[in-house]
Amino acid sequence: MRTVKVDIFNSTYELKTDVPEEELNNIIGILNKKIEKLNKNAGTISTHKLAILLALQFAAEHYYANKKLEKILKKINLYEKNDLGYLSPEI
Repeated sequence: MRTVKVDIFNSTYELKTDVPEEELNNIIGILNKKIEKLNKNAGTISTHKLAILLALQFAAEHYYANKKLEKILKKINLYEKNDLGYLSPEI
């Protein structure tokens, strides 16, 4: 595990992580873009409220991504059970 410094919303934080540098940079980039967009759209709000809104946004994205994944896994399961070897139109 290594310690790295990251800049999030104009503040520097030290994190201990095993995440590869390129992946960490991508994650921090996504976070900063979402914070900037939310901050711009929400107007003048506290950092605390901004963090809560961001957490809600990520939770919603996670929820819908899991629902999509479940649907895909069901299709794969049906495909594997299908003797014809293709996805039927009903899916």
